[in-house]
Amino acid sequence: YYPMLCALTQDGRWPMMLSSRPMGHVTELPTLELCAAIVTRVLCTARHLRGQGHDRLIFLGLGSGDALAEASIALHLGAALRSPVNLTAEPPLRIRWGSDFEICVVATESADDQDLLRNRTSQAPHELPVLRLDRREAVRRFAAEAPVFVFSCWMPMQACWCSDVVEDAGSNLAEMCFLSAPPELIKVPRAEVLRPASGILAATQELHPKTLNRWDFLGSGFEPASSGGVSASEEDPRGIAGLFHSQLYVTSRREI
Repeated sequence: YYPMLCALTQDGRWPMMLSSRPMGHVTELPTLELCAAIVTRVLCTARHLRGQGHDRLIFLGLGSGDALAEASIALHLGAALRSPVNLTAEPPLRIRWGSDFEICVVATESADDQDLLRNRTSQAPHELPVLRLDRREAVRRFAAEAPVFVFSCWMPMQACWCSDVVEDAGSNLAEMCFLSAPPELIKVPRAEVLRPASGILAATQELHPKTLNRWDFLGSGFEPASSGGVSASEEDPRGIAGLFHSQLYVTSRREI
């Protein structure tokens, strides 16, 4: 995607291509590497639960917006498991793993219309059906049914959702995976996202698949010391800076 980002930046079309609709902003373009990383985590979690005798894992998206990320992950899960995926099915979207296990994909968004207006997603078309639920209510509801894999793509600025998820899911939290910029950039305490090990949870891991979001940019014309003051160009890319990359913060049960 790097050549594409270079070309779009040069033409002045990035990130406007992700912001063409005032209330339908796209935050993250799910790359193959990102989907593969998340699907790997989901399948590792599911395999562990299956070995313990469970027959179900709920993949729960919070603040899903248009559910582009959740839909992309569901399609990749279906491909990995050779199981058909119908993105128009009523939630939860069920993906079979053999005859004895299923992964249910659920996308949720705030029930408060003002939240959607603030996040500029009120008119975003859904890539799969999205349940309008308070995020804490959603975690409590689905954690009461089965172990949950909680996912969030870009939680809001200054939001401390991780602690709420741990509290609300309790012993049925199998894994928590947040796609986000570094916490300092979204004004969230670092310890909120990068959590130390606890009684049942391992310390948070940072994963860095290739990602692409609407805040990525290329800044050129800098004068790095190593280049002797030569501005960046296609022939000398050392002066290119930027790329406000998102990454994965994964908190798992100790035994997974």
